[in-house]
Amino acid sequence: MTIASACIRHFCINYLKENQMGIIPDNGYHRDSNQSAIALKFLRWLSHKTGLQVQHQESPEGEKSVKVSDGSILRLDGYIKSIGGVDQAIEFLGCAWHGHECLYRPHASKKKVS
Repeated sequence: MTIASACIRHFCINYLKENQMGIIPDNGYHRDSNQSAIALKFLRWLSHKTGLQVQHQESPEGEKSVKVSDGSILRLDGYIKSIGGVDQAIEFLGCAWHGHECLYRPHASKKKVS
C-alpha cells in the first residue's frame, strides 16, 4: 500500500458518508493558483486600453507576490510598476472570487505593501 492509497482509504473510511462519492478536480489537487477568466480578460483589456504593462498570472513574469506589513504574502491579480512613481496593485472582485464575507467597497484602498 502506498502513502497515497492509505490517505485515500483514510479519507473514505473517516470522512465520506454512505452513498457519497468524492470527486477529484479535472486538474487534480495542486498548489498552483487560479485566477478567474473574467479577471484575466479585464487585465488584458486594461493593458490594451492604457498601453501599460500589466503583470498577471499569464504574463511572462507570472503573478506578482508582495509581502504585507503583517508578514503574510499576497498574490496580486494584477500589478503595474510605477505610474507616476507609485506601483499599482489590482485586485479584481477578490472577495467574491475567494468567498470572503466582507463589505464590498470597490474603490477602497487596502493594505500598504512593501
